[in-house]
Amino acid sequence: MKKIKVLTVSNTAWSNQNSFGITYNALFDGLDDIFEFANIYCNYGVPENNCVTKYCQITEKSIIARLRNKKDEMCCIFDAENAVENALCLDCAESNKYKNIKKRRLQLSLWARDLVWKKGLKDMSAIIDFVNEFKPDIIFTPMYYMFHTNRILQVVIKTANVPVIAYISDDIYRTEKFICSPLYAVDRLFKRRTLRRSISMCDMLYVACESQKNEYEKIFGKLCKVLVKPAEDISVALSAEKDSNKRIFVYAGNLGTKRWKTVVQVGRSVSQNGGVLRVFSATPVTKRIGKIFEKSGIDFRGAVRSDVASLECANADVLLYAEGFDKMSASLTKYSVSTKIPTYLLNGKLILAVGSDKIEIIKYLSDHNAAIVATQRCDIATAVKASMKDDLNLIKNARECAENDFNKAEIQKILKSDILSFAGKRGEPI
Repeated sequence: MKKIKVLTVSNTAWSNQNSFGITYNALFDGLDDIFEFANIYCNYGVPENNCVTKYCQITEKSIIARLRNKKDEMCCIFDAENAVENALCLDCAESNKYKNIKKRRLQLSLWARDLVWKKGLKDMSAIIDFVNEFKPDIIFTPMYYMFHTNRILQVVIKTANVPVIAYISDDIYRTEKFICSPLYAVDRLFKRRTLRRSISMCDMLYVACESQKNEYEKIFGKLCKVLVKPAEDISVALSAEKDSNKRIFVYAGNLGTKRWKTVVQVGRSVSQNGGVLRVFSATPVTKRIGKIFEKSGIDFRGAVRSDVASLECANADVLLYAEGFDKMSASLTKYSVSTKIPTYLLNGKLILAVGSDKIEIIKYLSDHNAAIVATQRCDIATAVKASMKDDLNLIKNARECAENDFNKAEIQKILKSDILSFAGKRGEPI
């Protein structure tokens, strides 16, 4: 049987250094004899995977250059073998400037960026040529709450005329009434229209949990299935000896949607109990937040490679999962399942989960007695104190959850079956 050609459109590079890449590498690891991928991505960075053979990279820098001079290429197209030499990356000065802009997250700045993309994407002939040359059998793609990725995806779907499966791992559609920023509310309103148009062009949606499945089936009238990232064994990353005689808590991940506030409160309590909380995150942090971390006794390590983060997690005593408590943050992360949770469950470490009980993964961990859980701010001190010694029963339950609900072989079996059942439906049989 020939390989199934799969096209994906992503915001970031398919790399182990971001959640998209980590998830897709886990989902498709070992399936390269069945699937051949091409990836269109809209950001800076070098891909890092064993799945994709061809890339089409578009960046804000290349969009602006194209607007200034129509002779400049908007897309950088390269094969996997030449990714390191050809992928567009930011130099140190550009990277710092980019991080400073991301720290502020001003709505007007985000709209200015959207305008640049809108003008730049008026001519997508290079993207269309890339799709026609690859000739995909199916589109399997993450879905984002962004104008430019949705605009590109819509053109790709029309060009390819093949079945589309989208993976929505966050609640990117609903708008809550309590959103207090009028600019943000307007932004959500307009982008929801673009998002709904993209979803209407899909044949099936993968979502993060049963609640999201039920809600999205009602909203969109589409077939929805639950797909989670498989658990991965990181025990091989264990170092020979521990580098501290203190009890080490590790938080590795995004600090956005007010997670940093939760992390600070946990860090203070950990420090008061004689432990140390190490934080690894690529989220740009302001000087003010950095000082708060320092005063709270948090050992902030910033961004590290995924293999370094895995090593730190493997050698930690407690793995922290944290979400913001305010209504807006809890709403945005309601259906999110951190890419690290399945791996945390499998690897014999005590998990401390802190966040609203409205968040599905927090409810899951609590219902399955797989973690020490704090669902209110006032519970954090008690939960941290309980985390100062291992609970073998919780660790055993966590491993059983990983083996039953995040089993790699079972997840890949279902994923492979679904893709094969859809591939080629609109065109010739595979």
